[in-house]
Amino acid sequence: NHPSNNENDGCLIYSVDNHILKSGNPFSFELAIQGIVGVGLQNCEIHVFDPHYNKDDHMEYTNANNEIPKGIILHPWGIEGTKDRSKGRTNYMTLSETVEHLNHEHRIIDIF
Repeated sequence: NHPSNNENDGCLIYSVDNHILKSGNPFSFELAIQGIVGVGLQNCEIHVFDPHYNKDDHMEYTNANNEIPKGIILHPWGIEGTKDRSKGRTNYMTLSETVEHLNHEHRIIDIF
């Protein structure tokens, strides 16, 4: 089976290695994308991968309502290549592992 997004899936976006907190404006890229494509799973699923995310810092990732912006799904791991596996980092997965973990095997990643 070839990956495909059926019309009910919306698009699929993976946002990686953006050091959300260091930017000073959490989720600015993702919110800009939402401004173009719309908000919510019927428009686009935006998955953010931040290996530096720590639940103790959760408040710094949230909006005024203490929530991560609607339509953005934050994952506490980064994406690394198979050559990096030897570094032994526990807060990283390969792209293949991530796709499998999120059950996206039959989806197209529209923006990566």
